[in-house]
Amino acid sequence: MAPGSRIAALKVLDRFGNGNKEDVLQAFRWILQNRERYRIRIVNISVGTTYRTRNEQDVLVQGVEKLWDEGLVVVAAAGNKGPKPGSVTAPGCSKKIITVGSSDMLSGKRAVSGRGPTFECVCKPDLVAPGRQIMACTPGAGNLYSMKSGTSMSTPLVSGAIALALEKDSLLSACCELENNYLKNHPGIIYEGASDTIQKLSTQSPLFIVSNCQAGYIEVFLKATGFGHYFKGHLCPGDTGMAKADNIMKIRDDFNLKDPVYVGDTLGDFNACRKARVPFIFAEYGFGAVEDPDYRISAPADLMEVCR
Repeated sequence: MAPGSRIAALKVLDRFGNGNKEDVLQAFRWILQNRERYRIRIVNISVGTTYRTRNEQDVLVQGVEKLWDEGLVVVAAAGNKGPKPGSVTAPGCSKKIITVGSSDMLSGKRAVSGRGPTFECVCKPDLVAPGRQIMACTPGAGNLYSMKSGTSMSTPLVSGAIALALEKDSLLSACCELENNYLKNHPGIIYEGASDTIQKLSTQSPLFIVSNCQAGYIEVFLKATGFGHYFKGHLCPGDTGMAKADNIMKIRDDFNLKDPVYVGDTLGDFNACRKARVPFIFAEYGFGAVEDPDYRISAPADLMEVCR
């Protein structure tokens, strides 16, 4: 897909295809430590594991979401435990990353491609690509290639396509523009009580948005919802090229904020706040799970009490 790309291959499974979570997490840590040295921009994960409880999946999900929050594009296989609902394996069940299923293994006798919804009620996979009878590298001496099938074969096709898109700024910009244009007429559903709470808070304190998205996304959202006049500013990686924690600190420093707080709903938000040394308010009604936030709210209106 992207013949000019350089590959840093990390082995986390043994010769029988078995492994453990700690080896995968160690690979994630290596990526973060060496991303600048090897100019890593995309992380392809063609491994996954099943889980019985939400806590079991959280370790790997937290790992991939940390990679994503640091500005890496993470692409993971949906797993081959489908096609029944709720069969996406971890870490492909993360709502943040790009999860890939097999387009030719969704139905029929060979249907194994995992599908959502996940524990967080997120539709998965995000994309599908061919995964049956794909020519791939094979271990051992002799023949170096063989035909393989599964979502692990589909995932590198998407990663390769993303590599090509990153090489072509015009293509990536076109995709962002298409999404932004769609958002103008489909801004999403606003949580009950959020509009009134934002209006009231804006009369007491300056409000800002820091999010992980492309340039122009926040502006479209603010215009489509009519919230623009409530916020003093906003930042995202598309604007600055920086991770969320750095953008939080930039907002704080640029506007000379004395006691800022951040409202979010994911572990990535929590970790960014810890790095920025900003108190974190966990919105329990959102998508994520955070064990020990500074504050919790169960509805937008609860912010009025927390921020008094």
